[in-house]
Amino acid sequence: ISGGTSSATSFNDNGGKYQFTQDALWSDLRAGTTIILRAANSTVTEAAYDEDPADYRLDINLLYQKSSKYITYISGSFNLQNYDMVVLKGGSSANLYDNSIHIFAAGVNSSYLPAYDALPSPKLASTVFLNGNATSTGYQYAISTTQSTNDFNGRGTSFVGNSTTTAPVWGNGHPGSNADYITSLRPVVDNQPVIRSDQDYVISENSPSGTVVGKAVANLASAGTLSNWAILYGNTNNMFAIDKATGIITLTGNAVPDFETLPVYYLTIEVYNGAIRSNSVQIIINVENMNEVPAAPGIFGMTAGKLNGFRPEVSGTAEYNSKIALYVDDVLVTDTITTTETRATWTHKITEAMSPGVHTFYFTATGIDNISLESPKTEVLMMLENFDIIANNILT
Repeated sequence: ISGGTSSATSFNDNGGKYQFTQDALWSDLRAGTTIILRAANSTVTEAAYDEDPADYRLDINLLYQKSSKYITYISGSFNLQNYDMVVLKGGSSANLYDNSIHIFAAGVNSSYLPAYDALPSPKLASTVFLNGNATSTGYQYAISTTQSTNDFNGRGTSFVGNSTTTAPVWGNGHPGSNADYITSLRPVVDNQPVIRSDQDYVISENSPSGTVVGKAVANLASAGTLSNWAILYGNTNNMFAIDKATGIITLTGNAVPDFETLPVYYLTIEVYNGAIRSNSVQIIINVENMNEVPAAPGIFGMTAGKLNGFRPEVSGTAEYNSKIALYVDDVLVTDTITTTETRATWTHKITEAMSPGVHTFYFTATGIDNISLESPKTEVLMMLENFDIIANNILT
C-alpha cells in the first residue's frame, strides 16, 4: 500500500502485490518462525530462501515482478518508502483491507493518524521512518511490553539500526525470553511431550569421556513413552551425546570441555512420544572453571635449552586472579605478579645479571581458593655465544 508524502491523509492501492503459494514449505514451518521477505532487485532470479531452522528465521526473496516457487507475483512494484504500509491478508480479495490478518504502517504522523485509526485491527504503527533517520537504516520490531499478540497491535515499535548486530530476542521468533509467547502460538497436540525449559547443568572442565552431565526431563500429558531424544543444535565439536531412550547426556570424548575455550553450551533438544514430536527447548550446560596445574615457564630467546645472555625474561600462564611466585634455583625472586584475565599470560624481566651456567626456573600459582599449584621446571644454560674473530689487515 502506497502512502505518499508527509502531508498526505490517506493510503492508496498502488503498491506491489504478492501471494503465498501452496508450497509445503509454508505448512511445515514451526509456529513462531519469523518470515523475512526481502524485495530483490531486477537482476535477482533465485528465491534463495534460508531453511536453517536453528535461528527460527526464514529469509526469502520477493523477486522483482516475478513469481517463484514460494511467492506468486500479482501486480505492482514492492518498494517500501517512509510513508508506506504492508497488509497481510487471507484470500485474494482486491479490496484493500478485506480479510486483513495484520497491518504495519511506517511514518504515521498527525496527518496519517486518522486514516490509520480507521484501519481494522490487529495493526501496528511506527512513528519513525523505515530508514530510522536521515543517516542510517534499520528494522522495526514489535513493542516489548506484554510479550503477547497485543504487542503487535497499537502504535509504537522498537527500532533497531543496522549498526546493532543483534536483534532483540523478543519478537525475533526464538524461544528465549519470549518462550511462553512462542508456545502459545503452537497448536495443542494431544499427548505431545513437553520438555522443561529451565534445565541447567554443570560439568567440570577436563572431565573424561563418558562423564554424565545430567538427564533431560520432559512431561507427558497422559499415556505414552518418551523415546528418540536428540540434540538438534549447539553441540560444538560434538562434545555431548544424549541417550535416545533415557535422555541422559554424557561427554563423547571427541573434545575436552575447557572453560577458557567455551564456558557455556546452549543445546537445543527434542524427544518423541511415539510419532508425536515434542517442543524443541534450549538447555544450558556450564563448564566449571578448575584450578589447573600450570605449564612450565618459558624463557624468551631460549633455543635448544640455551640463552645468549644473563638477564632472562620469564613468562607463564595461570588461572584468573592467581598470585604468581617465581623461583630461580629454588630461591624466590618475586611474589608480586597477579593475573587479571582468564588463563592470563604473565611476564617478568630479571634485571640483575645472572652468572653463567645452568639455572632452573619454576613458579607457583595460588588461586582464589588459596590452593597453590607448582609448575614443572625449566632449565636453561646461560652463556655468551663464541664468535670467530677474523683479523683484518688495515694496511691493505
